Amino acid sequence: MPGYLRDTTLVSQVEPTDGAENLGIEPLPDVDFNVVSGNTLVGYSRISHIDELWEQVQLGTATTTGTLAFERDHSRLVSLCAEYAVVGDAFRNEMLGMPGPRVTKDQVRAASNRIRPEVDQDIWRLYRTGFSRWSNTKFADFKSSHTPFHWFVEFPSVLLADGGFSAVVGNPPYVEIEKIASSYGLLGYQSIGGGNLYSLVMERSLSVCDTGGRLGMIVPVSSVCTGDFSELQDTLVGSGSVHIASFNDRPGKLFEGLEHIRLSIILCDKSRNGSIKTTRYCKWTTEARCHLFPNLAFGDATGLRSPGSIPKVSNGIEATILQRIRTTPDTVSSRIVSGGDAVLYYTRKLSGFVQVIDFVPEIRVANGQLERPSELKELRFSSERDRAIAEAALNSSLFFLYLTMVSDCRNLNQREVKAMGIPISRATDAQVQRLEQLSYELSQRLAGTSRVVTSNYKKYGRKEIQCIYPKLAKDIIDQIDIVLGEAFGLNDVELDYVVNFDIRFRMGVWAE
Repeated sequence: MPGYLRDTTLVSQVEPTDGAENLGIEPLPDVDFNVVSGNTLVGYSRISHIDELWEQVQLGTATTTGTLAFERDHSRLVSLCAEYAVVGDAFRNEMLGMPGPRVTKDQVRAASNRIRPEVDQDIWRLYRTGFSRWSNTKFADFKSSHTPFHWFVEFPSVLLADGGFSAVVGNPPYVEIEKIASSYGLLGYQSIGGGNLYSLVMERSLSVCDTGGRLGMIVPVSSVCTGDFSELQDTLVGSGSVHIASFNDRPGKLFEGLEHIRLSIILCDKSRNGSIKTTRYCKWTTEARCHLFPNLAFGDATGLRSPGSIPKVSNGIEATILQRIRTTPDTVSSRIVSGGDAVLYYTRKLSGFVQVIDFVPEIRVANGQLERPSELKELRFSSERDRAIAEAALNSSLFFLYLTMVSDCRNLNQREVKAMGIPISRATDAQVQRLEQLSYELSQRLAGTSRVVTSNYKKYGRKEIQCIYPKLAKDIIDQIDIVLGEAFGLNDVELDYVVNFDIRFRMGVWAE
């Protein structure tokens, strides 16, 4: 209703005004008793959580292990919460027209007000004890800046004893912790090493789920495939069965208007244990958006986790290929030598192909001088043979498939580069020689099909940049994959899957 409601007043608080039509709005009943707000991450989730956090502060530890060293008698608090639960449930039943005792709003408020101030002051004292920056903070200022939210207080019927919510769903904020560090502190989170609030929200959400409850969250893809979020991945898998669907943001997006947001929809069923089901890394055109979810297919990723990554596998072929790469004795890392004379270069930029080359692309600034690319990384080998085989393997569609399964698909990171298998010990002499020859041909093609693109930057001025287009060498890359496939022991179906993996999007305009 543009122009009608210009503020954030709750509809439940709208009352008729003398002489005004009130726009036909009727006050909704008691929204203020059903919608509560506060800081999800500051406060106690359950009564047992009080002792856990106090113990951490006393021991100066980031996590709690073993038997609690700090325990208090919370029987009075339990009693007050139980009273509030009875009164609150009776009031809601009355609003729903169900039989029972009549309870007024004032009675509900009085019951809740006997609990909140006491628990708020407790966590205020906790923060004054555990954080030097708030040691002299007044209670009123703490409440204003931290807005603590105690789940067992707001939902006593749900969270007293060993209960919990049957379902928790959300799209938590994607905010780096360092951006809020000066505003409020955080205690008791295993996944704080990820450096982003969304992982903490997921952890807190799991803690208030019932043992048979379910969690559903939309979070960045990095949550399930980067090392920073290893603790979150452990928490998810340790909580129950997990389904993960992952989505790119090009060419189509889950949410229009948001740029560079690669997302995963994570579902966790706490009533089941052990299984991990994942989709492929989904890409689609905007026109095909309506067909995206009906055509999702989940593969079994149980047992395929590696440190810092839950792989995105959607079928048995991908799972087999992943295992073949991981069980290869030789890797890029095993052939890298500090100070080696044979050098490969790669850029972290990812599109439809990686860019791993044996020459430095030229960049000329306005005065004609050469400038070294700032993002270029080096890999050094002891021999041209090892360099050539690594160059072939890292430019292959096999590596691109591996990268898509295990990484965040945003950058080409050292972890994936070094972990890529290169079947030197498995390959025949003829296969090794063929890979060396194809590596030379690929390097020549990449250099020969490169183009100089002129760009003007507000900060740096005019630059002429030698741009590489790997898709123009797809025929050579296919031959590399055939040799690698033979060395890895892939069958015809598996090799065909590799060569044609994601080919529509890799060879389209979106690949550039």
